[in-house]
Amino acid sequence: MTGRALKANGAARKNVVIATKVYTNQMGDGPNMSGLSRKHILQGGCDASLRRLDVDTIDLYQIHRFEPGRAD
Repeated sequence: MTGRALKANGAARKNVVIATKVYTNQMGDGPNMSGLSRKHILQGGCDASLRRLDVDTIDLYQIHRFEPGRAD
């Protein structure tokens, strides 16, 4: 909806702050196929958000859920 609204209203991208959230679920076996690893965020979360919003960049990307068992 956000991507369509930006295009429909002709909003100049430089005048809009796009924020979204990330928490990626299990997408396969292995340490980088779930949770908040960098690889999984970029492949499973960020790329999908960019496609859904139909934009090239996201201004604010927030972790939306605590990941149990992660020490860092």
